[in-house]
Amino acid sequence: MQNLSGLDREELFDYLIEVGEDYKPQPWVNNTFLVPGCTSNVWVRLLSTTPIKIECCAESLVVRGYCHLISELVNGKTLLEIQNFNITNYIETNKLGVSSVHTRANAFLNIWNTVLKLIC
Repeated sequence: MQNLSGLDREELFDYLIEVGEDYKPQPWVNNTFLVPGCTSNVWVRLLSTTPIKIECCAESLVVRGYCHLISELVNGKTLLEIQNFNITNYIETNKLGVSSVHTRANAFLNIWNTVLKLIC
């Protein structure tokens, strides 16, 4: 899990775009997997529960980076590990709530909450 706290806003956006390159919309996307509450379309599907394995993809370049981060946070973990993870601290520490577009900043938490609903 990468610590992004040392990056300024521009570096953070550049990083998210770079790591999100592999999270483009996939053939499996449809409304069943659509994350509610996101301005940009984001899709998440659960592949396995023991250990947790998800797939995530998005239209927005920055939100694709969020898909990467969340996939790293949950894939290979147990339900208990994910439930005990302090996502608010992670968002604050890594400045993921900082955005010139408020709805983009909300996307990270919307994706996280969708993952929690899928696995619980």
